[in-house]
Amino acid sequence: MALRVQFEASNDVGVFCNLTNAYCLVGIGSSENFYSVLEAELADHIPVIHCSIAGIRIVGRVTVGNRHGLLVPNATTDQELQHLRNSLPDSVKIRRIDERLSALGNVISCNDHVAIVHAEISKETEQALVDVLGVEFAPMIFAREPYLLHLLAGSETITALDAAKSLLDSGYNDPNEREPTDNISPLHVAAAWNNLAMCQLLIHYGADVNARDIDKRRPVDVADKQCKQFLLRLHKRRRTDKSKFRKYPTTVFARPMPSAARRSSSLINEEFLTSDNTDDGREIENKITENEDKPQVNENELNENDEKSQDQENKEDEEEIEEGFEVLDPAEEPAFKKQMEQEQELCKQFSALKLDDLKARLHCKNFKTGPMDARNRKVYEAKLAKLEVRPSKENGDRVSIRNYCPVLQKFILNVERENSGDNQKIGQAEELLLRNHFTQSTPKQEVVSFFCYLLIDPSKLTQSENLSFRQFISSIFYVGKGKRSRPLQHLIHASKCRNFAKTRPTQRTEKLKRILQLWDRGEGVISMHLFHNIHSAEAFIREGAMIEAIGTSNLTNIVRGTFPEIASNWTRQQITEFGSLLLHKAFVIFLNERCRPIFEADVNEMDGRW
Repeated sequence: MALRVQFEASNDVGVFCNLTNAYCLVGIGSSENFYSVLEAELADHIPVIHCSIAGIRIVGRVTVGNRHGLLVPNATTDQELQHLRNSLPDSVKIRRIDERLSALGNVISCNDHVAIVHAEISKETEQALVDVLGVEFAPMIFAREPYLLHLLAGSETITALDAAKSLLDSGYNDPNEREPTDNISPLHVAAAWNNLAMCQLLIHYGADVNARDIDKRRPVDVADKQCKQFLLRLHKRRRTDKSKFRKYPTTVFARPMPSAARRSSSLINEEFLTSDNTDDGREIENKITENEDKPQVNENELNENDEKSQDQENKEDEEEIEEGFEVLDPAEEPAFKKQMEQEQELCKQFSALKLDDLKARLHCKNFKTGPMDARNRKVYEAKLAKLEVRPSKENGDRVSIRNYCPVLQKFILNVERENSGDNQKIGQAEELLLRNHFTQSTPKQEVVSFFCYLLIDPSKLTQSENLSFRQFISSIFYVGKGKRSRPLQHLIHASKCRNFAKTRPTQRTEKLKRILQLWDRGEGVISMHLFHNIHSAEAFIREGAMIEAIGTSNLTNIVRGTFPEIASNWTRQQITEFGSLLLHKAFVIFLNERCRPIFEADVNEMDGRW
């Protein structure tokens, strides 16, 4: 779909809007024609948000985003930021960043997979691109070597397919080229992004479907939806075809060969790609002699066997696919449909409310609203309907682990499946190496009074004895290291922040906001201390390993881990394995101790004594 539009007689439409696959930002102008055209075409698919940034309307020049998130400059006001948060879908992250080159749209160009950045942007902005915009392969984006096939593999556009085909035709790019950090191939990227056409193209040019990355995963292991089904079917069909080929060579040669692949809209014929024409004929010659004296096989019998084999294959495919995806219980489907119908009915009722009444109803639900007018009230009506109909999630709900590192994901699954043997060796070598190094090399005069600590949200933990490792990890919102009363300083700082909320609102970090939110809800904050009486460098390593295992996107930590001395040469695999081991040790300690939460009254009492 393409539209011819103008913004108040200007052809620079990209200056006044920011369009992604999940939302569209439109600058506020004196004329409503531009906004009306976009709303008429896009409102049924994505939210069209009327907004300004720092009071100006060139939203396309000062913001950068994709379907995963949105970055706005530090000059964005709190009211504008709140309005964007309320209008964007729940899956879209938003962050205000302090960047010297504040026209983010001029210095950063990105899509859902890749970012091209100005050479002078800060490291914090680069990290925000990875954390907020969900760039999957961050090392490739800023690497010196252009892994072009990897960059193109995530795009579903015809232009990307044409470019990839040209590179493969030229012979300069290998379809099995590996990216050095995670040892992934272009097929891994295409499969992870559910890009079926690119998967078919790469396989046609010889991509190895059994290639394994640094975590020993094949493309089928990271694939999603259609790509997973295609790769599973490809693996099964190749095995089935080989067995038939060896058993009935005469019948196979008598069948017509598949027609040559024809490319329409950059899609490769599936029959051509899944037929194994590369089998070595010498393997067949040895079998022909064995089968010469055998009677000829009845064609009807062969067709019947084919149908049975295909039915069995489809059944195995369905079982394997269901293992990797959460399937909606049929008993829950009518209830979900009923919820949707109720929400639609409530939206019709709420459309008759006045703006003040609508805002009051939302405030009763503890929902903070931004600027509300006739143009964006539909967003708030839908939000109110969802709050009225859908119950809040309980603490016992299954927590997703997809945002953690692969090592921690595997560790959690092994704990849940009681495969303790698979976890016994993970991180143990690093633990022994670290302990021996600091025991033997630390001078006696150096201070060894440091420890690590975790700040935990008790609302995400069950009070029963059935607390899972998965829930424990999800409840951690800050990892730190220090000595004496360092963990308590965070809580004291949060308590004092209430007094500076009006004068210095920027001092409220995500960590402090999380602490205050828990206190406002009547919950406490659990401060759990680990690994006492260790050297400062060792505390840095242990803290950093736990941060890397969980990921900064799942924590309120601003800075990533530091790895001095012996850990400076560790690979990411070693770091995440060590971090997963430390987190499991913390989980075992927590099950035995069950630390008491600290409330704001406790902090004020202790602060008064000091």
